Amino acid sequence: MSRRKQTIFPKHQMTLEQLGENIKVARKRRKLTAVQVAERADIVRTPISNRKR
Repeated sequence: MSRRKQTIFPKHQMTLEQLGENIKVARKRRKLTAVQVAERADIVRTPISNRKR
């Protein structure tokens, strides 16, 4: 089964990028790794390269 490519509007793309940056800054301030944050959120940490396909 093929997956449809999701379209993200530029306005929403910028918002999502800012959200990601805010999370990254907060994580680094607290000296947490991405793996630790993923474990606390009960999600799997996947590389960014896998998400942008």
